[in-house]
Amino acid sequence: MIFGGKKPAAGQKVPIAKIHGQAFQPRRSVDRTDLERLQSSIQRYGLLSPIVLRKRGLGFELISGQRRLLACRKLGWKEIPALILDLDDEGVVDLSLSENLDRLELSALEKAESLIYISRTFPDISIVDLAHRFGVTFDFIELGAKLVTLPTLLKEALMLGIVQPTQAIELGRLPDEETMAQAVARVHRDQLSARETAALVETMLAGNAAPDEAAGGGDGTGGTPSARGHAGAGESAPAGDAAAAAEPTLHALRLCEDARAGRPLDLNLLRSALHSLRVQLEGEPSEFLDLTYHADDRKLLGIARHAVNVARIALYLGRRADLDEPTLFRLGSAALLHDVAMTRVPAAVIAKKGRLSEDERSIVEEHPDRGARYVDEECLLDGSIAQAIAGHHERPDGDGYPHGLTGDAIHPLARLVRVADAYEAMVSPRPYKESLTPSAAVQQLLRGAAHGAFDKGAVQSFVRAFSHYPIGSPVTLDGGLEATVVRAHPERPDRPIVRIHHRDAEPGTATTEIVDLTEDGAPRIVAPAPARTR
Repeated sequence: MIFGGKKPAAGQKVPIAKIHGQAFQPRRSVDRTDLERLQSSIQRYGLLSPIVLRKRGLGFELISGQRRLLACRKLGWKEIPALILDLDDEGVVDLSLSENLDRLELSALEKAESLIYISRTFPDISIVDLAHRFGVTFDFIELGAKLVTLPTLLKEALMLGIVQPTQAIELGRLPDEETMAQAVARVHRDQLSARETAALVETMLAGNAAPDEAAGGGDGTGGTPSARGHAGAGESAPAGDAAAAAEPTLHALRLCEDARAGRPLDLNLLRSALHSLRVQLEGEPSEFLDLTYHADDRKLLGIARHAVNVARIALYLGRRADLDEPTLFRLGSAALLHDVAMTRVPAAVIAKKGRLSEDERSIVEEHPDRGARYVDEECLLDGSIAQAIAGHHERPDGDGYPHGLTGDAIHPLARLVRVADAYEAMVSPRPYKESLTPSAAVQQLLRGAAHGAFDKGAVQSFVRAFSHYPIGSPVTLDGGLEATVVRAHPERPDRPIVRIHHRDAEPGTATTEIVDLTEDGAPRIVAPAPARTR
């Protein structure tokens, strides 16, 4: 062992229901065919080696044996032989990665994501130390740092083996995903080498030529506008802050893609998305909750963006309610995955402007249960996450779906996710409805709570955390001043703290001022403005 740990306890049988996953699992997905073969082998010969766990709270956390555990679970086993170790987090990292990193079936991207996750989680461990401990070169870690920042399209191409790591990095220099997709198709079709791929990218950047026009080493003058000015060799296309802000949406998009394709939920990817959000949560609330709503009709991307917005709202709500760290993780997970089963609902149904037919409504109303089953069956997460997903459309008065639960029968986390989900939906533009202003949405929540549509405690928590004018809301003050809400006032939800934008005489210039609207002489809000779209 490289990291510290204690002598393992003797092997014993552990209830499968008490086992959940852990953050440091390098494997992003489990091949279903391989899993079926393993099930068949276990059914015939039994489980030849126990899984490895550590005690966590009232249950157990999986360290090693993900496929064995999933196979036994699918066989209907209630208990499984396990070796229980007493390890700290670094010990778990060591054991999990030393077992998995040398496996041939792990891609370069999977290995890179695992190592980068560790470097972020344990900043005291240097990159050089990581390379030494896990038997990889420093060059590989440098390569991995580039791979994990690639656009989703190129990561998927890597996972499918369509391109190699060095090719993916070259293709990442192209200006947009549509151009990248065309270039990936050319690389795959013509079996281009790394050098030929680099030449293709250089030619496309020089003249923005289509891939078929950009012969390796040609002049690339395809008659289209120049693409010079986009990031080239050694440059980073997005600024660091912009890339970090976009990271949760990219992770959420990949989670949606996996769900739509029927692949198991990727726990490592979920942890990474929540890690990105948690880091941002520690910053300025007005930036974390600056929810710019996207009028986007692309099905998966729309679902992913909605999920990230709901997760931001829920995490901030949970933080202001002083939830402990494990509960905050479960709340964030449920919020990020609450609509994961909507990826399997036909796009025409999601975008329909008129009233849904009975069959269409039935399909939509099944998504909470389907999402809960997907999370519960394919990943070893705490059961409360699936319960929150299953209950996020239930109402205290019993008029919700899918089961018409009432009051305390609805999981507490589901009540919070429901409020965050409803608020985000109210202020977002949809094909079938106009969006509400943030303050109008808050009033709708309050009216709904009074009539049994929302849990009163959850709505009260929302108002305390966000005020009547949620953080990030644009508002108009008396005198015609424009302002943005930056913080809720703990005692006066109708009088938040705002950033006033003073327009100067000079065109294009402005100054700002932070003002507490509860102070004597402070201006009053006279009108909210709609949520921004892009």
